[in-house]
Amino acid sequence: GILDVLGYDPADLEPLRAIPPERILEALRLLQKRPIASPVPGDVTPPFMPVIDGDLITRDPIEAIREGAGAWCETIIGLTREEFSAFKFENPLYAGFTMEQLEAEFKRVFGDDAEKALAKAMSRRAPAHPGEILADLRSDEAFTVKSAEFAAAQFRHGGVSYMYQFDWQSLQPGLGACHCIDLSFLFGNVETWREAGSASVAGADLDELRDLSRIFQSTLTAFARTGSPESEGLPRWPHYGENGTKLHFDRRVQAYASI
Repeated sequence: GILDVLGYDPADLEPLRAIPPERILEALRLLQKRPIASPVPGDVTPPFMPVIDGDLITRDPIEAIREGAGAWCETIIGLTREEFSAFKFENPLYAGFTMEQLEAEFKRVFGDDAEKALAKAMSRRAPAHPGEILADLRSDEAFTVKSAEFAAAQFRHGGVSYMYQFDWQSLQPGLGACHCIDLSFLFGNVETWREAGSASVAGADLDELRDLSRIFQSTLTAFARTGSPESEGLPRWPHYGENGTKLHFDRRVQAYASI
């Protein structure tokens, strides 16, 4: 942590009382540059995570949500189609990942069901390069599965949740519909991102970007105003419910039930 990267004994917390803020900020920058010491290939866990302190966070928030702690509040839960493409992009780990390594990782995650799980994963991805399958696996673990569990828990406990998947993808090969690709559409500054040459929107049709941004913003602001993302002139967006319905944002905006 901070003490370790600054050369202090991590077991002695007293220096934290005296270290100047500038040094702490420098320690944060140094920590971000450290390679992640993880046996999990492709792991991008941040160096800092929330801590269950018994005061502000009294228990695992995900477990609390699963048991209905968030059912009082209408929610929108969103993700992109290929979250981990942002971390895979130009990353030699993924480019050089072998089939043998992939089989070993699926064995670690799925145990006796590894062969079946790998076959299913490869049937859903083109091209089925090992690095692409690894990125899908990490996406499912960190984003897709947990987001669906959140929405399902809200429904199960009588709450209302809406879920979206941002499918619009970059023209940059290999980037796909990656983590954070929805941000310029959310904030309505697609022109700025495009003019800056951002890989997420570079070369895309400006009218297409503007119209999708308008639709995306309108649904979310309708939800902020009324608790529902539906209103006149906006796409039909059923809540998550039993069918696991998600609204897919792409050149065609449409809701689909999960299967």
